[in-house]
Amino acid sequence: MNSQTYRKIPSIEAIVSPVRRIYINLAGCNFNCRSCFAIAKYDVGREFTVSNLVEFILKICSYIWGI
Repeated sequence: MNSQTYRKIPSIEAIVSPVRRIYINLAGCNFNCRSCFAIAKYDVGREFTVSNLVEFILKICSYIWGI
């Protein structure tokens, strides 16, 4: 996937405690993940390029954790 390929992201979840982490749910996956979300079955969400998603995640980290 190059930086100009768009994927839909239905949800992004930032966990503060006990360990800092971010979960990114991609629409259109193969549904084989043990932690599959039902929303992934549908072609929904905001479209991101890889570079836009990385930039967005960095903003989330800065806002939530001051990193």
